Amino acid sequence: QARRKLNELGERMIFSPVRTPGDPLVAAYTVKAGDTVGKIAAAHSISEELLAQINQLRNKNFVRLNQTLKVVHGPFHAVVDKSQHEMYIILGDVYVRDFRVALGMNGGTPTGKWIVANHLTNPSWVDPRTGKRWHADDPQNPIGEYWIGLQGIEGEAKGQIGFGIHGTIDEASIGQDVSMGCIRLAAKDIEMVYKLLVPGKSTVVVKD
Repeated sequence: QARRKLNELGERMIFSPVRTPGDPLVAAYTVKAGDTVGKIAAAHSISEELLAQINQLRNKNFVRLNQTLKVVHGPFHAVVDKSQHEMYIILGDVYVRDFRVALGMNGGTPTGKWIVANHLTNPSWVDPRTGKRWHADDPQNPIGEYWIGLQGIEGEAKGQIGFGIHGTIDEASIGQDVSMGCIRLAAKDIEMVYKLLVPGKSTVVVKD
């Protein structure tokens, strides 16, 4: 119940155009000559997609001189609790949202700290066990529409590559240990997490 209330609070204070006076997590930004959504987002360690969503921009490639935007002081980070099959999104030291996840079979999702290495939309995928390939735009692609690549930097994860956070076409699997080690999210959830976790900036901590 407490998390549900915090999710609702985060939706209003962080993910809506509303700016609450004195909120240390967000600020007002006045567009200057030469600014783009990409430049403003990068300066605040958030994604272009999130900046456009928060400000309800019809075209993320266009902002007006002297336009006032709501910006978030990023980056966002994630903590994955394997025992609860939960992902918690953190901004600074503040919890802002949670998501249910599926994880690796037999404890196959390594614990430790990861950095977000890359983003891919509409990815192709090859099953490393069978060699079967799914091309981009294939509705039967098991990993869905988004891939967040991870690189291990601490703990069991250190030096590990090939793991990531992705969607799934089998949403009944969420909350179970069924993957080859990657972190699965429901389609609507991976779409949001993709906007929150920024390559080279965001980290993901996986704990037992």
